[in-house]
Amino acid sequence: MAATNEKEMDFFEKVGYVFNLWDDSLKALRCNLLTFVVLYVLPGLLLSLFLFLSLVPFMSAVANNDFSPFFYMTLFASIVVTIVLYVILYPAITYTQMQSVQDKKVPVNEAIKKGLSYVPSFIMYGIIVFLALFVPMLITFALILVLVGFLLLPVVFVWGVFITLLSIIAPYVIVNEKLGGLAALKRTYALFKEHWQWFLAIGSLLLIISILSAIPFIGQ
Repeated sequence: MAATNEKEMDFFEKVGYVFNLWDDSLKALRCNLLTFVVLYVLPGLLLSLFLFLSLVPFMSAVANNDFSPFFYMTLFASIVVTIVLYVILYPAITYTQMQSVQDKKVPVNEAIKKGLSYVPSFIMYGIIVFLALFVPMLITFALILVLVGFLLLPVVFVWGVFITLLSIIAPYVIVNEKLGGLAALKRTYALFKEHWQWFLAIGSLLLIISILSAIPFIGQ
């Protein structure tokens, strides 16, 4: 017989619970569908346009073996626009998600305005997560030449999974509790110690989604 509350659930029941949240997720999506379309689809189209503008001069440069300044300028502009859009829209999307699960309507201008207030926290959070993942990997690969790196690979892998699980939840903690990047990660770590099985359940779901999304054409 399935458990009826969180404390009685075992790990597999929690995984099953997470996998059965599709109806709630769709309800939240419908609550602010237009806002999600604007925040997700339109930037995606814009980035596709910049990618195309970068690809055309790149193919021409390869054919003529002549990488003109225009190619580098277009590539640089594409990278800058991508970073700026991500920094602005990621907090806005997270805010909209948090409001949607509470069945609250969020117009696009409110999402962006609220999202901008969280940008500094998100930047700090992103820098910390990047360093937490990149530095151990860099040290490990540097030590591979003396074989110590091979012994560290399993440790770095487990560490990477742990940091990834924290990074999944931390943005929502930033928005929900209005914390800075470092404080949000500390708070998320405290939540992980108390509810680590839920973190693994969510991670399992996202892993399967990422695998399915790799299927050409229909995955995304």
